[in-house]
Amino acid sequence: IFFSSLLVFLCNITFYPLVIGLLHSYFDANLISWPKVALLLYVASLFCSSFAYLLVCTMKDMSKIRFVWRRCNYPLIMLGGFLAPLKVMALFSPILGYIVLLNPMLYITEGLRQAILDQNQFLPYWTSFFALVGFSFLSIISALYFFKQKLDHI
Repeated sequence: IFFSSLLVFLCNITFYPLVIGLLHSYFDANLISWPKVALLLYVASLFCSSFAYLLVCTMKDMSKIRFVWRRCNYPLIMLGGFLAPLKVMALFSPILGYIVLLNPMLYITEGLRQAILDQNQFLPYWTSFFALVGFSFLSIISALYFFKQKLDHI
């Protein structure tokens, strides 16, 4: 889990400087907190890696992975703040605003927006950071439990 999270992090960390270098006239890079972006990207990579291992450990047959993508990952991404921030979703429906707080992908998008844009309309950075650490911990513990169940011969 930790090796794959490091590999994913190293692949993703180059994206932001590359985009800012190519499109520097469209981005104000003065507001970006690079240590916060890097820290949140690693924790997000850790969560995604641990969640992927959890899914693999819970599946009985890997040929059913497309159903997991359609019924689990796709809704997490679509309701994870990629299309609309939490504040917009909560203004549309307060109930939806509370429900999406259970979505770990929301904390990735809100935390990165806060670290890059530094505006008050997003969740606080440290709330996103610690929520992702908590979701990562739960995924790792659950993955280890299901992995043990798969290997247990009794």
